[in-house]
Amino acid sequence: MRKKSWSILMLLILLVSSALYGCGGDEKSSGEGGNSGDNGDPKVLIFGRGGDSVGLDPGTVTDGESFKVTKNIFETLVKFGEQDTEVNPGLAEEWKVSDDGLTYTFMLRDGVKFQDGTDFNADAVVKNFERWMNGNADQFPYYGSMFGGFKADEGHVIKEVKATDDMTVEFVLKLHS
Repeated sequence: MRKKSWSILMLLILLVSSALYGCGGDEKSSGEGGNSGDNGDPKVLIFGRGGDSVGLDPGTVTDGESFKVTKNIFETLVKFGEQDTEVNPGLAEEWKVSDDGLTYTFMLRDGVKFQDGTDFNADAVVKNFERWMNGNADQFPYYGSMFGGFKADEGHVIKEVKATDDMTVEFVLKLHS
C-alpha cells in the first residue's frame, strides 16, 4: 500500500510539475544577467529552437518544443532535484502525508502572483485540478494516464482536491483494492 501511495504521489508531482503555469517568483530572478547599468532599454532574449510551440498550456500540449518553453516560465508545487529525484519545494514550501498515505496536504508559498498580478493561492490549485479531472483525453492528453483516468472513470485515483484555507491545499486519494 505504501509503495502504491508513493507511486501515486510521484504521478501527482509530475502532473503538478506541468501545471500551475503563469506563477513565478520575485522580479529579482528575472534573469537580467547581473547588468547593473540599466539604461531603460527593453531587454530581449533571442533563443533558437527546432520549431514553434504548439501552445503554452502544459496540460494540453504533447510536443517537446512547447515543453521547452513552459518548463522555463511556469513553476510547480514541487520539483525534482537538479541531479536526482529528491522531491524539493516549489510553490509548496512544505507538505504532509497522512499515515494511511491517502491525504497529501501542501502548504503554499505566500506572496506569489500570476503574470496578471492575481494572487496565487489554494483556490488556483483546486481550479486547475478540477479543470483537468473534468476534462477528457482530447483536452488533457497526459492526465488520464497519470491519474487512472478522469473524474467519472472508475480507476481515477483522486477523490477530491480542496482548499482548506487560502494557502493550503489537500489532495485526498481513493482507496483502490
